[in-house]
Amino acid sequence: MPVSNTANPHLVLVDPGCMEALGHHPEIDGIIKEYCESHGLEARIFVGRGCDEKVVEALGAHAVMSPSVYVRVPPHPAKTEALLEALNAATFDDLQNSLGILAEGTTIAVHTATHWHLMGFARFARAYESKHIKFRFLLRLPYYFSALQDSVSEASATVIRNYLEKTFAHWKELDVDVKFFTDTPGLAVDYQDISGIQFDRVPIQVDFRERSRHTVVNERENEGPVFLLAGNARREKGFSLLPGAIGYYYQHGGRGSFIVQSVDSWEEETGKDLMRFGSRVTVLGQAFSRKEYFRLLESSDAVLVAYDPACYRLRTSHILIEALGAGRPVITTKGTWMEDELKRFGDALPGVMVERYTSEALGRAFLDFEENRSGIGQRALEVAGGVRQKHNADAFIAALLA
Repeated sequence: MPVSNTANPHLVLVDPGCMEALGHHPEIDGIIKEYCESHGLEARIFVGRGCDEKVVEALGAHAVMSPSVYVRVPPHPAKTEALLEALNAATFDDLQNSLGILAEGTTIAVHTATHWHLMGFARFARAYESKHIKFRFLLRLPYYFSALQDSVSEASATVIRNYLEKTFAHWKELDVDVKFFTDTPGLAVDYQDISGIQFDRVPIQVDFRERSRHTVVNERENEGPVFLLAGNARREKGFSLLPGAIGYYYQHGGRGSFIVQSVDSWEEETGKDLMRFGSRVTVLGQAFSRKEYFRLLESSDAVLVAYDPACYRLRTSHILIEALGAGRPVITTKGTWMEDELKRFGDALPGVMVERYTSEALGRAFLDFEENRSGIGQRALEVAGGVRQKHNADAFIAALLA
């Protein structure tokens, strides 16, 4: 049954990727919900079918969307094409069966849109040509992104690209108010090349309200720094490099310690390998509230975002923005979006760059940070205010809903 639309909402937020309490989907949805409430806008939120019940309750959401954002791409191109058709058809059905009749002036916003949904939305939008309904889509992921694997076959990537060309051509034929966004310059170039459509950029949205107001460089007399890997310890986030990197660091005189947070992602062999370092590596297996999360960031001396360039050349990292906005230095990898962000601060970086995506290079970065941590830590405090000003939630939502 379609959800009642008698309230004539101004915003319909669709987030098929919101499935669990951990991660940035429920946070972003919550930020947008609060913005609407504080600006007198009525809103309805539609999340993934099977979404965590606590998240659904907190958001007042409807768990009706079946295709997730994070889809594993089949290696065979014919299967990829069939999956694109099936998931977009499911998206259309979910929208048709759940949204009801939209009032004029409504904005439909999708903050993590992908090729698995966009054609379904286009087919849905046909019914609203010349009806003063706005469609706003933020594409955060490269079209060749695949969940749970490092790369997509060239043949399957070509199928996806061709499908996107067809999808954007469909949107250009529609008489609707539609805008597309990305949050990185590289993604904007890629998608503009595919679509022939202008892609505007939006800031990364982070809720900094729970950070400490008086963050300082941690003073640890006669102690080494504390390095933090926050979020989930996944392979593409450098987790598999950690045992070798930590071993190199200690073999060359490193005195610090490590905190690894991982709630629902853990490579067993890598985890066992970390155990040889004993109490110098602490593993946290629980999720945190926003306040607890910022206390965790602030208790560290450096936050690890040394991610795989093959996966993060164009992908963003909320953790990088959270760390810098909280006044904490970062250690990140060359050849990534994170490198581009760090270079914006000039020669005096609020962090350390890992030259190559190897354990040894990461271990050297740990040593480099330890040797220079006071100056790097001070630089991170200097840039924090500018990061918070640029990447605040209001700026993001105002851009997305314009």
